[in-house]
Amino acid sequence: IFDGETGRAIDVLEGHAGPLSVAAFLPDNALLTASTDKAAIIWNVEMQWKLVQRIGDGAKSDIFEDRVVSMHFSSDGKQLVTGGGEPSRSGEIKIWNVADGKLVQALKEPHSDTVFSVEFSRDGQYIASSGADRFVKVFQVADGKFVRAFEGHTHHVLGVSWSADGRTLASSGADKVVKVWDFVTGDQKKTISGFGKEVTSIQFVALTENMVVGSGDKQVTTKTAAGGGGTNFGGSTGYV
Repeated sequence: IFDGETGRAIDVLEGHAGPLSVAAFLPDNALLTASTDKAAIIWNVEMQWKLVQRIGDGAKSDIFEDRVVSMHFSSDGKQLVTGGGEPSRSGEIKIWNVADGKLVQALKEPHSDTVFSVEFSRDGQYIASSGADRFVKVFQVADGKFVRAFEGHTHHVLGVSWSADGRTLASSGADKVVKVWDFVTGDQKKTISGFGKEVTSIQFVALTENMVVGSGDKQVTTKTAAGGGGTNFGGSTGYV
C-alpha cells in the first residue's frame, strides 16, 4: 500500500500462498485481492491507532510536576524519556518503561527551569536535554548520573539532537542560533546564525551530518554541522 500523494510505502499485506491475479479497492475503501491459491481476501486498510499506555491522568501532580513539553523513545523502543517542569522553578526529566508505564528513574534536579527537549543517544547510553536555564546537559541512562553541561546559549534552549555516532550534539535556541558541540571534549564547534526568529527545533538526519531545523520565521531548512546551507522547505504560513 502506497501513499497516493508522496509515493511513500505505508503497509505490506501478507496472506496469500500464490501470485495475485486481482487487487481492487471496494467502495468502502476496503481492498479485495484474489490469488492463484484459489482464495479471495478482503482487507481493512484503514490506519487504526489504539491507545496502548497512558502515564498520568492530567490532573494529579504526583506523576508530573507540571507541564510535559518533550519526550523521546529509546532506539529499541523499550524506554521513554519525558521532559518538563514548573516554569522558573525546576526542570524535570523522567525515564519510563514503555511496556507497563512504570517509572524507571527520575533524574535529580537536572535543570533549574523547564526542560524543552530530551533525546536518547542512538546507543541508549545517554540522554541529552535542553532547557529554559540556557543549558544543554547530558546524563547517563543507567544511573541518571550527570555527565557534562554545554553553556553558550543566551536564551532558552528549545531543541537538542544527537548525531548518529554520538560524538556531536546540536542545539537550537530562542537566541536565534544553532550551536554544534563536541560531546567528547565539551567544546563548542560551531555557531550557526541567520535565523529571523527563535530556532524552535532541530534533528540530525539519519546517519548524516545534516540537520533539519524549524524556526519561528516560517522556515524549515537543512543545515550541515559545519554550518553549510541546504534545502529550504517552503509552505509554512506561520510560526514553526
